[in-house]
Amino acid sequence: MRPAVQFLSHDLLERIVAEARSLLCSIGVEIHNPGVLALLADHGARVDRKENQAVFTEDLLDAALRTVRSGF
Repeated sequence: MRPAVQFLSHDLLERIVAEARSLLCSIGVEIHNPGVLALLADHGARVDRKENQAVFTEDLLDAALRTVRSGF
């Protein structure tokens, strides 16, 4: 049996993830890479190239999360 360390409760983890998703879908992130902005725009993000800002959609976040290994 491997020891396990848990610092945050399951409810708090869910709240953190929900709030992060909300911020990504409302405020977005500042990205100073035209190629990355173009890639995000091609996949449905709302991109403001003048402000170097990308605002994600729930679908885009879900699609990205499906590509992450479950052990990560």
